[in-house]
Amino acid sequence: MASWFASSKTCSCCGHKVDILSLSVRKWTCPVCSAGLDRDTNAAINIRQQGVSN
Repeated sequence: MASWFASSKTCSCCGHKVDILSLSVRKWTCPVCSAGLDRDTNAAINIRQQGVSN
């Protein structure tokens, strides 16, 4: 069974996870590394990385 992780709330650049990210927010900036992230693209990158690492 696969474990759940916050793919759209975790920065795909540095790994920082934001606590709150409303579903209406489609683009956000990581407060740690300042990366500009598209929610869907960021989630896709994180899901791919999760699959490669397992």
